[in-house]
Amino acid sequence: MVSLCVDRATICLHPQLMLIRQSLTNSFYRQVHDRSHNNQHGHSEKLTYPFFSVLFRRNYAMLAAVFTAGLAFEVGFNNGVNKWWDNHNRGRQWKDIRAKYVEDGAEDEE
Repeated sequence: MVSLCVDRATICLHPQLMLIRQSLTNSFYRQVHDRSHNNQHGHSEKLTYPFFSVLFRRNYAMLAAVFTAGLAFEVGFNNGVNKWWDNHNRGRQWKDIRAKYVEDGAEDEE
């Protein structure tokens, strides 16, 4: 029997225990594989599984999806906050009161 200490956890490398661990691991992966490829999925899982399997199968696809989602969120959030700010401060911003202070012939440089 050989034992190793990895990150304060002792791992026993007894041949019989290794076989048990391997069989448990194989059965776990078999169960996960059977669940993911079973034809009795729920309706929503049937729709989302191909989408996520395409996006997250490869690292570059996942990175592209994350960056695209981040950019879309940033643009949408900025537009939403700007609209809220303009609505909340209507009548107090320069673009709203400029006509009162600027004469017709002297346009502002904007």
